[in-house]
Formats: sequence, C-alpha cells, structure tokens
Amino acid sequence: MSTRIILASTLLALLFAILVFEKNLLPRLVIDIPKNPPIFQDIASSTEESATSSTETYTKTTTTPGTREPQKENLQPAQSKKDREVILQKLQQDLQNAQAAFDAIKIPAPVPTPHKDRIPQAELYAHAASRVVNFFCDVGNGEISVATGILVSDKGYIITNAHVAEETKSQRCLVRQGSPAHAYAFVERVFMPKNFSITKHSDENLRQDVSIWRVVSSANQTPLPVSFPAFTIDPTKEAVIGTALATFSYPAELLGFQAITTYLYLSFSETIVEAKDAYFIQSLQSLGSQKGSSGGALIDPYTGDFIGLIFAVSESKNMDISSRKLFSLSARAIDEVVYNETGKHLYAYLETNP
Repeated sequence: MSTRIILASTLLALLFAILVFEKNLLPRLVIDIPKNPPIFQDIASSTEESATSSTETYTKTTTTPGTREPQKENLQPAQSKKDREVILQKLQQDLQNAQAAFDAIKIPAPVPTPHKDRIPQAELYAHAASRVVNFFCDVGNGEISVATGILVSDKGYIITNAHVAEETKSQRCLVRQGSPAHAYAFVERVFMPKNFSITKHSDENLRQDVSIWRVVSSANQTPLPVSFPAFTIDPTKEAVIGTALATFSYPAELLGFQAITTYLYLSFSETIVEAKDAYFIQSLQSLGSQKGSSGGALIDPYTGDFIGLIFAVSESKNMDISSRKLFSLSARAIDEVVYNETGKHLYAYLETNP
C-alpha cells in the first residue's frame, strides 16, 4: 500500500509540474523577446560598483539621466523554444512511466468479513440430538432417576453430573436417546471425584460436579456405532455475557412417570448468559430450567460448539420456570476436575480407556 501512495504522490507532482510549466511559463516564453529589451539595455549601459560589508551584500548602481531605475530582479537566461519542448516532453514521459508503474501494482481486493449466521434450527437440533442422551437409572424402591448426559468421545464416553451418579448408587445405568427417548445403551461409571458430596454447596465442591460413563452394550437390537458422534470439550471455549446459547436436555419436572417412560422429548430452547467466571455460567430464560436437565448442554448456536454442562437451576415457590436461572459448568471446569483427580487432561485420560 505504501508503494502505491508514493507513486500516487509522484504522479500528482508530475501533473502539477506540467500544469505549471504549460500555464505559467510557456505564455511568457513563446513570445519572441528582443535580444536587448529596454530594461536590459538600461542595465547594460549603467556603471556598476559593488561593495561588501560583513552583514549585508548590496549593489550600487548609477544611471544616466532619462533612464529608468533598474528593478531588483533575479533574471534567468531565456530558454529557447526547443529547450522548452524538450523539458515538456521529458515531464510527459516521466508522467507516463509513473502511471505505468502505478497501474502495474496489484492490490488484492479486500476480503469481506463473513457474516456470522446462526446454524438453522433443524440442523442444530439434529447435531445435538445425536450427542445428547437421557439417563434413566433405577435407584431402588421403585424410583427412577432421570437426567441428561452428553457424548464427548467417539469411543462412547458420556459426561453428566456427579450428583446424578451419587443419586443412583449404582455403577450401571440405562441411557436413552431420540424424541421420544427410547432405550439406546447401557453405560458404566468410570470417573467420579473422590471428594464430591451432594450435600456440600461450596464453589469448590460444585465445580467438581462431573462424572464420566462409558457405553458398554446396546440396549436394543440395533448394533452400536463403531464411532460415536460426540461434542468436543475445549477448555478455551468460553461463554460471553449477554449472548444467547442453545440448551439441549431432557427436562422431566412437569411430567408424570408414564409420560417420562413413553413420551420424554429432547428439549431445545435458548438461554441468555447473565454472568460467568472461569468455572461457572449463569443464564436465564430457558425452558430447560427444569429438573431432569442436569447434565444437559449449552451450545453455541453459531458454531455448534459445546460451551457448558448444566448442573443446577434456581428454584423458589413463587418462581415460574421461565424466570428461573440456569447454572452450568464451563468446559474448563470439566477438564480441570479430571486433571486434578488423575493428573491428565480429559482427552489424555480417556485415551487410557478407563
């Protein structure tokens, strides 16, 4: 860009020089000037005496009566017509050369900033539906624990909350998938923070609310895939305050047992990030703010990237669901709890086939 600016300046200078040369000089030079015009004759016939001082130089001139006082001008020898034509041709040639050099420089067209569009809802839903599962765990006494989980590895590893694992008191659960949810696979728990307790509500305890499960067998007649669709847990992905995120979960708070068993659908809604830090994301206005959404996913609606894992909702007697706040763990929190327990980051740990 700087080269074009320099050449452009050169072109302007040459154009200015030609205009000045043609407009200001040529009209005076094209007239045939006498060899010794009257003013020159006066100067030639005068007697000149020069004196020099330490501070100033001047010329003392005497004239004969009847002649004009010489004017103090710096007179240059007149140029011939041929000389002027040569100068003009040279300026024009320089201008042509500069123009050619200017035109030869190719500046790439500016690359437009791509407009960031949301992923179409049907496409985003299909993307999440293949990666989100419903935990349907028998906790004894005729009770069923219902929660959500997400596939995070093509080898069939699933993440949900540690409180889900603690509630089940079992190493094995059924997971379902689809809308309505149907039996998909049996999973076994492979990771649970040693110090996590469902009764503790400190930040240190809550940010450990992560458990990992592994698919071990099919729960129906359909063979399991060789490679599972999965979200990537990237610790560098962060929520941005004031932006919208898509939520995917299996909320079951408003449903009876029969509906949960037969007609539980994957919920797709939107939540607005209200506050966040390195480990927690607080958002509001989501239909996913129901029990059963624990272990659900916050997804960037523009990229489909995983942003957070739902672990709690705010609740009070006078608060309707649409006014509840949603609390989620960041991708960094998930990776860090695994590292603190095992000395390995999440995917390095999963490579050990726990």
